[in-house]
Amino acid sequence: MNDLALLYQDQGKYSDAESLFKEALAKYRKSLGQEHPNTLTCIKNLALLYQHQDKYSDAEILLKEALAGYMKALGQNHPDTLATMNYLALLYQDQKKDIDAEALLKKQ
Repeated sequence: MNDLALLYQDQGKYSDAESLFKEALAKYRKSLGQEHPNTLTCIKNLALLYQHQDKYSDAEILLKEALAGYMKALGQNHPDTLATMNYLALLYQDQKKDIDAEALLKKQ
């Protein structure tokens, strides 16, 4: 479901992608738990969909959730954690929050 949602996103079918991401996320949370890497990846993917649509506040909430989960589950230096930090910094840049972006990038 997550991969199909990514395909829909690439095709510009944002509503279909969002529905699938949300459905997949609910299933991941139920079967794997909140801090499982697959759950966190789905949260991150939904956040990136929101960012692509300029839904910055929704994207920020989800990226912060994913980042906290990755930090707890995988540690600060894991590639998934670092990538999510980078995505959050890019979101901050999109919103002209350069100080926040810089602070986050310095943590890497």
